Amino acid sequence: MIRLKIGDVLIEQGLIKKDQLDRALDIQQQTGSALGEILVKNGFLTEEDLTKALSRQFGYPYASRANGLLVISNKEHVAGVIPHEFARDHAIVPLFVRDETLGVAVADPMDVITLDNLRILTGKNIMIYLAMKSEINALLDQMFGVFGPKGTLAEMAKEAGDRAEPLVIEGEEEKADLDKVVAQAGDTRVVQLVNQIIRQAIEEKASDIHIEPMDDIVNLRFRIDGVLHEKPPPTRTLAAPIVSRIKILAKLNVAERRLPQDGSFVVKHKDQAVDMRVATCPTVFGEKVVLRILNKQAVELSIAKLGMHPKQQEDFVRAANYPHGLIFLTGPTGSGKTTTLYSILKEIQSPEVNIMTIEDPVEYKVRGINQVQMKPQIGLNFASALRSFLRLDPDVILVGEVRDHETAELCIRASLTGHLVLSTLHTNDALSAVARLKDLGIEPFLVSSTLVLVAAQRLVRVLCPSCKEPYTPDRVYLEGLGFPYAETLYKAKGCAKCANTGYKGRKAIYEVVPVNDKLRSAIQQGETFVTLKQIVKDCGVMSMREAGFLKVQDGTTSMEEYLSVIFVED
Repeated sequence: MIRLKIGDVLIEQGLIKKDQLDRALDIQQQTGSALGEILVKNGFLTEEDLTKALSRQFGYPYASRANGLLVISNKEHVAGVIPHEFARDHAIVPLFVRDETLGVAVADPMDVITLDNLRILTGKNIMIYLAMKSEINALLDQMFGVFGPKGTLAEMAKEAGDRAEPLVIEGEEEKADLDKVVAQAGDTRVVQLVNQIIRQAIEEKASDIHIEPMDDIVNLRFRIDGVLHEKPPPTRTLAAPIVSRIKILAKLNVAERRLPQDGSFVVKHKDQAVDMRVATCPTVFGEKVVLRILNKQAVELSIAKLGMHPKQQEDFVRAANYPHGLIFLTGPTGSGKTTTLYSILKEIQSPEVNIMTIEDPVEYKVRGINQVQMKPQIGLNFASALRSFLRLDPDVILVGEVRDHETAELCIRASLTGHLVLSTLHTNDALSAVARLKDLGIEPFLVSSTLVLVAAQRLVRVLCPSCKEPYTPDRVYLEGLGFPYAETLYKAKGCAKCANTGYKGRKAIYEVVPVNDKLRSAIQQGETFVTLKQIVKDCGVMSMREAGFLKVQDGTTSMEEYLSVIFVED
């Protein structure tokens, strides 16, 4: 049986109109909020109508105070079954416990990850009722109190550590019993600790969580604005339970500790879905785990918000509107290349343009764009996907990364047959992309005839607007670096709003090189990198060095941050 989408169900039942659904879907695309909540918030239907429609769609009983089903049986016994924070975060209230069955009222029946976690957490079969979120929260207030128990990450780590059983150590390698470790991973306090780590990382706008077992502690670090920050470390006895808990969430093999593994899961935070990519790696003290946080709602895909110089933006948009050709964006891992490319795609997206992408992974799910997740284990890689794309009448193709000759050759072929192809390369600057393509075995005449623009980017931390301090720089120092003298620059100070780092957020700096006839001719003739660089300079193209210093001059970033990212030649 094929289940209709909730929007179609609501239209079919006459609760909303088609134009209201379309408007709500547009809002959802921009905000990432749940469709039902958008419909209720905008007055298109009531919360009660939405919940009853979901009840009919999923076949779960509708529970409310009015019909007498939203009632807690034996409050003292039920209250300890689900942790308070878990219940609050996911709008779940326990109603009763009968033998091995736990009855719960939920507001979101589509959050299957949370329901699976609840089964693991409680060890019981779950009987689901649907209820309005407002009534669930009111019932939670009665059960736990308005504020409920609270605890900092440090307090939770200490409490969980105090209760954890020490693992058996033989020589230098842990030989802990697997069943015991898995049991500890399901312990309520370990579950709460992992949830709190993830929650705090999201709230602090971290991009990565590093969990690293050492000989006596577990290092916990968040990468915020590109810099790692230490957090209160859990005790060493929690290393295996924490790692096992994360593996269970990511559906990895808990028993396999000798080989690296990759997985993912989704968490809900303040009604927003956040993707978590998990990577494990065995070290001498245990398994290191890194969780990459992909909070799509935290990024606005708009070319105007990228921070390009107006001339750079004009060149990029002009190239993106070409009917065919190659556009390459270069830079190190984590420099924001995917965000830039998707901002460009959003700029040119329209019903008349068929856009297809092959990525690893798909970081932004955009309505109206055909996106394909790479699956090398079944033979679906960049090259094989590109071959199939050419038979699907695309206008614009985005390839996540060019790594080998086959993919590079197919990108060239696609651009020669009337398609615009966007992709990335790992090089230190824009013009090095030409040399990289040659290294991959692409002939210079093919590069010159297809390349329309090549760009490079880096990310610099933005000075906190609440505490940045003006100062007068040393003229000799600035001129010695080859920069014009500026009477006032700004430096980091640190305050409560930026966690005393002096920086809040990051902005990209770019080098955008449109390929004109002079540069195209030099590439075809196989000129050296130095010659190509001089041609670009003579054409008045703004270098990354110059673009970065403009952000220092206008107070966006500091001189220290700029010099830590951009190499300044003597």
